[in-house]
Amino acid sequence: MKKKKIIISVLCILFLISCDPIDNRLIIINKTNRPLFFTISRFDSIEGGNPFEEYIKVTNKDTLWLDSDNFIKPYGENKFPAISSWEDLINHNFNGRLKLFIFEADTLKKYNWHEIKFGEKEFKKLNLSVDDLKRLNWKIEIKR
Repeated sequence: MKKKKIIISVLCILFLISCDPIDNRLIIINKTNRPLFFTISRFDSIEGGNPFEEYIKVTNKDTLWLDSDNFIKPYGENKFPAISSWEDLINHNFNGRLKLFIFEADTLKKYNWHEIKFGEKEFKKLNLSVDDLKRLNWKIEIKR
């Protein structure tokens, strides 16, 4: 019985060691009275298709905001986790700069994705280095 407990303990430790660490230091804080969505890019513009499409359902009466890690309620905050470390991710995959695009939810309702992407309809566009994020203590406040 004791041997079985030791084997199970060792297997649990090996399992925990083998998991990729999650770096959840990056926090985006919405200091506005409007719901916001955000996305990141390696480039100075947004890559690909609409990253919010699956989270927004517009009806003729109202908009339903489905659960999204990229959604921040008014005066709320959201941790934005990365597998491994943010420093590694930014320095190796984002050419040393994190490009963060913030959109008001109303903009996503009002315009189609082509108009948003090519019309530069973002509410805020931030271009941050690891040093910038360290100075901010990994907390990005979005204000009007």
